[in-house]
Amino acid sequence: MSTAAQTPVRYSQTANPNNKENTDLHASRYRTYIDPEELKIRDDETPEQFLTRQQKYVDNRREEFKEFYKTFDWRANKHMHLSEDMKTTKVVMDPLIQRFMFNFQTAVVDNPYNKFGKVAESWEDYTLMFRNGFNAGRDERKPITEEFQVYLEKVYCPVLWTLLYGLEGWKIVKRFYSQFKSCTIKVCAGTGFYGDNVFHMHIDGKIGYRQLNNHKQRTMNRLLFSVVRDAVSDEALAKESGIDDSKLDTDVYENDSVIRRSVEKVQADQKQYGATCYPIWQPTKGFKSNHEFHKYMQKYYNEVGLLNSGLPRPHYELPEELMYRAKSGEVLIHKSHADKEGPQEVHSEPNPCPDRHFWAFDWTNVLHGLDPETGKQIKAEPVPVDYISEVMQCLNDCRGNDYLTRMTEVKHVVNRLLDGKSGLESEDSEEDLDIKTCEDSLKDIIPAGEGTFILNNLMTLVDKELGRFNDLLSLRENVMSSLLE
Repeated sequence: MSTAAQTPVRYSQTANPNNKENTDLHASRYRTYIDPEELKIRDDETPEQFLTRQQKYVDNRREEFKEFYKTFDWRANKHMHLSEDMKTTKVVMDPLIQRFMFNFQTAVVDNPYNKFGKVAESWEDYTLMFRNGFNAGRDERKPITEEFQVYLEKVYCPVLWTLLYGLEGWKIVKRFYSQFKSCTIKVCAGTGFYGDNVFHMHIDGKIGYRQLNNHKQRTMNRLLFSVVRDAVSDEALAKESGIDDSKLDTDVYENDSVIRRSVEKVQADQKQYGATCYPIWQPTKGFKSNHEFHKYMQKYYNEVGLLNSGLPRPHYELPEELMYRAKSGEVLIHKSHADKEGPQEVHSEPNPCPDRHFWAFDWTNVLHGLDPETGKQIKAEPVPVDYISEVMQCLNDCRGNDYLTRMTEVKHVVNRLLDGKSGLESEDSEEDLDIKTCEDSLKDIIPAGEGTFILNNLMTLVDKELGRFNDLLSLRENVMSSLLE
């Protein structure tokens, strides 16, 4: 065996961890606060001695930041408060709708993935990618079968799009949709900082400043939310019911109050169950580049990424009092370019990461070419963030009329899929005319009988949501009758 192979390496997940020049390059990237020579292993020290030296530096910086935070006035020094000044949160899903989302994902994605979606290299958890247009298809880094990808695009996507945005809403916003992912993987679980208040803070997309008159500039917005398993799973509800199984007279189903209490407890425990993480103070101006971003972060937070064992990318320590952890069911939207409304949202994957279902939708502005008559650049169409937020508002009230309309649309899509048609009318083709059932439309894609089984299970879930309104109407009629007696 060669000497290089026997030598301990610092960062095992770099492209060539035995190449010292390569690991030195990774270690120096985005780090402006340390002399470049201090980022290298000296000729007279081992990797372990290098880490000891870096640990001492990090410990000293931690004490310096503790003193700094005691007196620093963030607002007076060009910062905005995430909750008070920014509009990142768009809606928080009703706990009962979170339960439906969880059951929907389990029935249509999780169980089929374990049954017929995996290949030999698949992970236990998953990251599923859905791209619109160029380079469409699955993420080869998290492999699934080709047939499973086709099944998801035919069945899962139209139901999810309708649930989140509605039939008319999806027609309007799909022009801006570039990709989305659905995952259960814990991104930060493999780091050396798991469970600590250390975060891979970043900004989504290729970042910069918004140029209002530049109609060739590409900008992106990301919509994201999580539903935490320990809030809405059968096991979580059984646990909560064992503590308190009481219900309210206004409950439609036996476990409605149990679900609400379980979700509220999880939302209150942000350290254990929080989703996407944010510094509560965000710079008013934003950033034109990632280099500028990391320079800022290293000015205000202790950077400890050199202590990681995998990749030496920057990680930042944040005291709990200086951060916000998104709640289960909280829908947030980020932007890639700072503008007059405020900066890009600095954020990180959760650490620790709860067992959860996570969704992220990327939207990009629509660019046009030159006007053939005038020769001038046609104005770009910005992502309709306010409209996307508006069509999702029905998800915060499981008894609202708008949610009733939304679930009626979802049932329509599921019925079409059962009949072998495309979930959305706009995607119908002449070939669909000869197909009568989902077994025909999913033939050679998933095992025989699975399409009927999955869609019937989903229809049962949808009918239960719609039954919420039938029972509620009966309850109101009974109350009115008793008042009139």
